[in-house]
Amino acid sequence: MKNYNQFKKMFLDEANFALQKEKRKFEVDENNVQTLEFLFAYFSNSDLLEKKFNGKNHKGILLSGNIGVGKSFIFEILESLYQKYKYKNFAVKNISTLSLMDETIRYLSNPTLAVNDKTPYQNYSKSTIHFEDLGQERKINHFGNSIEIMDEYLLLRYNEFRKSNVKTFITTNLNLKELEMRYSPQVNDRFYQMFNFLNLTGPSRRL
Repeated sequence: MKNYNQFKKMFLDEANFALQKEKRKFEVDENNVQTLEFLFAYFSNSDLLEKKFNGKNHKGILLSGNIGVGKSFIFEILESLYQKYKYKNFAVKNISTLSLMDETIRYLSNPTLAVNDKTPYQNYSKSTIHFEDLGQERKINHFGNSIEIMDEYLLLRYNEFRKSNVKTFITTNLNLKELEMRYSPQVNDRFYQMFNFLNLTGPSRRL
């Protein structure tokens, strides 16, 4: 794996390349520099992660922040880097919680599977997953029961984290208090075992 400075350059080069079509450059400023430095240390397996940032590499990341500050873009760049270099550290599968909600509704409506097909619960309980926009999904009704689907997926992933150290990444517009109000106590309690907590601040970068 490349070191901190090499990974930083790779990431910034890829981010600027991705923004070329919009005639923009990727900005590092007071609103994102601390989060980016943490991420550079995390994904390069640098000793700085624990020594400087008090981070834990065995945990995933819960990245919160306002709309448009660049949370999802970070994981899009990681996905691009994996496609180019095939480094295992970047092998993060991105799925929006809205898409996952729709996929789960379709499965629950017609749970018959073809041979060798997997349920959504099987597909998204293992491997490294980034759940984009946690909190945007709604509760779903199944035979009169209201189901908080991300409660179910996150509890499944917690079990895999304990058993096989499977990492989960989350981006969300909700803060920790709002997450506590939305999801079950069981899930909220496990957040602290599963995640490093990061926050992106500032105005929307889409303007």
